Amino acid sequence: MNKSPVILAAAAFAAATITTASVAHGENVLCAKNSDPSMASTNTASVKLLVIGNSIVRHGPAPKIGWTNNWGMAASAKDKDFAHLVAKGIERGTGCAVELRIHSSWQLERKYKEYDVYKDLASDAEWKPDYVVFALGENIPVFTNAVDSAIWSNDLVQAGQVLKAANPDAKFVFRTTFWPQPSKNKVIVAVAKEVGGSVADLGKRGDDKRNQAIGLFEHGGVAMHPGDLGMKMMAEIILRAFGFPAEDAPESVPSAETADARKPQTSENAD
Repeated sequence: MNKSPVILAAAAFAAATITTASVAHGENVLCAKNSDPSMASTNTASVKLLVIGNSIVRHGPAPKIGWTNNWGMAASAKDKDFAHLVAKGIERGTGCAVELRIHSSWQLERKYKEYDVYKDLASDAEWKPDYVVFALGENIPVFTNAVDSAIWSNDLVQAGQVLKAANPDAKFVFRTTFWPQPSKNKVIVAVAKEVGGSVADLGKRGDDKRNQAIGLFEHGGVAMHPGDLGMKMMAEIILRAFGFPAEDAPESVPSAETADARKPQTSENAD
């Protein structure tokens, strides 16, 4: 479901050098970088990252609950939410520019019993992403029977298969829920195996208040979302699941010394 690793002929670019980086599943991505110092950050190749999720991925402005931004709730800035941090990590790991697409799929959570995968993901499949992150599950009621969990499992499998059919080389990571929810995470792990993806297991890290935005927002629903530290933790575990080295990826919940001590900030809305 993904295109082949991007290979650009060096002869097509003046003063260009080819850099290679190992990525997940033992494959390589080759990107051409201009060696002209004045254009050092200009890549002549790019890879595509699709992140499918909920409010943790992106939430539009909602002034009534004290959230005025348009990025992952409750990061202090767009470049500090986990999707943008993952994009930055892939760029660092491959040497490629990263095109990031965020899909807030409320249907795959709140309407999963009537979910139309082809309607929801048609545009994303046509886009042919190289890296796909599924970060879902927090908004689904706890499963009380095997039928409901099977329906959601089937939805996720179909979603993965549709994207994989569009780009067979795509790499998938399925993230477990930020707030630990075993019944849903059991489904997520099984789906990852069936689709051929990796699991970014957050364990119980979301229960640690230091990974939340407690004290930074008056609204309890906003404050329980991941703050900057929680977003960073999540991004690093996802990057490791893709096979990229991550900066200070935690093996357990952070210590008090590493907790985020930032103060509340007012940020402009972002696209």
